[in-house]
Amino acid sequence: MLWAAATASAVAGPNPAPLPQTPPVLLSQAGRMTLEQAVDRVQQSTGGRVLDARDAGGVYRIKVLTPRGEVRIVLVDPRSGAMR
Repeated sequence: MLWAAATASAVAGPNPAPLPQTPPVLLSQAGRMTLEQAVDRVQQSTGGRVLDARDAGGVYRIKVLTPRGEVRIVLVDPRSGAMR
């Protein structure tokens, strides 16, 4: 089984609050995180509500409404689980 550690930083607006570090995630047998796993990870990391999620050609693009009312786009690498 493969494990991936995620480092977190968000992509949106000026000086966005950094995403908290999250524990490693178990990747699927194909060595890739599923879109559903990425959505769960972003929800846990941000404490927000996911508004949209899609595979954007090699990276998962997840739009989330944070508890502070900010809309952020978080990109998740499906191979490593890294968020940016």
